[in-house]
Amino acid sequence: MNVKRILSALATIIIIITLSACDGMIAAPETLMRMPRPMGELEEISAAFEASVGSDYLLRFPASGYYRSAFVKHDLDGNGTDGVLVFYSLIGEADIVRINVLRDAGSGWESIYDMETSGIGVERLAFASMCAGRPPKIIVGLTTHSDKLLNVYFFEDDILHQVELEQSSYMEFAVVDMTLDGQDDLLLIHYDPDLSIISANLCVINEYGIIEIAYSTLVDSEVASYIAVNAGIIKETTVDGQTRKITGVFLDAVKADGRIITELIYLDIGQDEYGWPIEPELKAPFTDASSPIPVNNTTQRVATRYSMIIDERIAIPIDTLLPGSNYTYLTRWYVYDGANLNYVLVAYMNIDEGYYINLEGWWQRDGGSNIAYDDVYVDAYIESLNLWRDDSRRDIIITVYVDEDSGEHVFSLWDSYSEMMTWELFRILAAPEEWWRENESAFELYFELDRHNNIIYLCRVNAEVYDEHLTREYIVDEVVRRFNLYPR
Repeated sequence: MNVKRILSALATIIIIITLSACDGMIAAPETLMRMPRPMGELEEISAAFEASVGSDYLLRFPASGYYRSAFVKHDLDGNGTDGVLVFYSLIGEADIVRINVLRDAGSGWESIYDMETSGIGVERLAFASMCAGRPPKIIVGLTTHSDKLLNVYFFEDDILHQVELEQSSYMEFAVVDMTLDGQDDLLLIHYDPDLSIISANLCVINEYGIIEIAYSTLVDSEVASYIAVNAGIIKETTVDGQTRKITGVFLDAVKADGRIITELIYLDIGQDEYGWPIEPELKAPFTDASSPIPVNNTTQRVATRYSMIIDERIAIPIDTLLPGSNYTYLTRWYVYDGANLNYVLVAYMNIDEGYYINLEGWWQRDGGSNIAYDDVYVDAYIESLNLWRDDSRRDIIITVYVDEDSGEHVFSLWDSYSEMMTWELFRILAAPEEWWRENESAFELYFELDRHNNIIYLCRVNAEVYDEHLTREYIVDEVVRRFNLYPR
């Protein structure tokens, strides 16, 4: 797997995390009586909407997902022409979310349908093609006073028709083709308060137009909330003589105690190794459903790292607390192939200051053979770096700590036998450029790695030599080569 593509994907996921974090700093948009002054076509749509509902309304904005506007333009009936959905509440009915439908009548936009939903807020909006030749399903995740509910509609004959669901309460949902029939399926994550369990339910539309549960499996029932959803390829299979790719849904979640996990759900379908059809089964391979309370310990971690897409597959982060530190971690990334988690990358990630250090294959000995970061040590501390002094084998690993006085991140060698730091290799300082210009004379031993958004990244390498393989020149070259910025 191409490491450059991995690191590019890693940078992309950081952008997503950063943008998501900004949302909490913005005033809730539904508190606004009006949008900013619209222009062009949006001005016409807004005028047609107000002509229908009047001026006493509050716009309702989806809180998450791809669609974040109260006005959503989409081909609602599948005829190739876009209509518009508007989410709003009337003044005096703030606990009722309504949907207004508008279309372009040729001479201008007009409102043609209006209805109320069963929610007090809009959590998410999605569209799904669940039946060939039929209008897309409009999937609206709604918040209520106690939980979240799905309302599903389709627009036909100028009417928004509501679809019956076998199950509507949800913690999270995803739209993805898991049954490999070319149509979208609906995956619902549901909490059962009576049994205190969480299940993943794959829903399809039946011959009567009802969305029903076709497959189900248990997932980690200690999850408090889901924070990110991705879909990625798990493996290839054969269906009707054709090679198809099985897609899984990956959900990053927070447990009640604050730990992070990644849950995987996919439908195992197709043929076995001998060519016989297998009975489709919804699987959650990271969850142990045999325990009294289903739990996922496989991907459990403390640091907040989200899964990311690499070459159409999902890479899952596993964090290891670095020795000698209480809050710095090494992150290894794995992809799942339907049977095993396979290691693809190891890096030290400093999200707060906007950089990461690729630690893949760091040290080399005579003959150029890699001896660092061998996945044999995956269940131990970090992968071992074996150095020899006086012909005795010692397990030396790289650790990172934060200098409390300077704020620098210090990369040092750690002797796992003696459980102590043995030698500082280098340290990295991220500082405002203005501050740096005022204090530059005090940092003569530092060299510049990069600068971005008025932040300068500096490095100081220990001038002394640890052994013949760790010269200052070698460390400088490696740091420069392995240092990468997160886009801000």
